[in-house]
Amino acid sequence: MNKTSLKQLITEHKDKLLEDWTTLVYSGYAFDTAGFLRTKNDQFTNPVGWRTTHVGESLIKAITNEHVNIDELNHTLDEFIRVRAVQDFTPEQALAVLFLMKECILKRFKSEIKNNNLWLELWDISSRLDGISLLSFSFYIKNREVMFNLKLEDYKRRHSQIMRKAGLLVAADDPESKDS
Repeated sequence: MNKTSLKQLITEHKDKLLEDWTTLVYSGYAFDTAGFLRTKNDQFTNPVGWRTTHVGESLIKAITNEHVNIDELNHTLDEFIRVRAVQDFTPEQALAVLFLMKECILKRFKSEIKNNNLWLELWDISSRLDGISLLSFSFYIKNREVMFNLKLEDYKRRHSQIMRKAGLLVAADDPESKDS
């Protein structure tokens, strides 16, 4: 008797699994936005929808060992998390979508997991998703830090211009300030 593996099931049904996952991800957006994300899947007209689909495909490859390229996975995760980092999501909301893949796998394959005793394989896949999610947290922090630094530099630039205009701050390259 040839026992079916969970990874085989995921590979065979990856399109449906991807559809399940993207539906859950899009449910975190406003109704109008979610509708747009679902209907357009072009990198240029809908970069968020495209990145969401792309990272979902990468997650499925990573959990099924289907030709995983770590650099490519890291790049894909970083791009996806960068988008979520600049949106109005809390860290938990930004990263929780990666864990939704577990829910999709369990819902779609619950009877097969139970009937074929695939619990250990489910645990392995779940652990892989946990590791990917932890890695994604570092991408989230890095991207939030970049955003913060950009905002800080903008704040400094705007306020120094205001102070100069008010005569309260003298520029470092101003020759009159060197006489003091």
